[in-house]
Amino acid sequence: MGVSAYLKGLMLGAALAGRPFEVNNVYVSLHSGIPDGDGLLEVEGGGYRRHRVTQWAVGDDGAYRNGRLLDFTDMPAVTVVGLGLWDAPKEGNFLWGGVLAEAKLLNDNDIFRLSVERLRVDLVS
Repeated sequence: MGVSAYLKGLMLGAALAGRPFEVNNVYVSLHSGIPDGDGLLEVEGGGYRRHRVTQWAVGDDGAYRNGRLLDFTDMPAVTVVGLGLWDAPKEGNFLWGGVLAEAKLLNDNDIFRLSVERLRVDLVS
């Protein structure tokens, strides 16, 4: 898990070929399975929607973490296994994916909460 092929192409194109690099918005998604490199198995139903992250905290290790609380409310009954990052609130380009340390079983109308700095985004080589 980690950086998608799409994001890797943007980063390398900017670093090596002088191409513009731009991702204006980042949205967190929840997944019922490992999202792999294409963001598959995104949660559907209930009041689920991706959440835009507008604040990031940077750690001494260079990794970025969500700078504010993210509550996914009115969730469907699902087991959340992974997280993803996208450049759009619906569809869009998958940027990054990761697996939770422990899967979270949710019932109808539960809340899935990502506390401040709980989401850690890093580059994996």
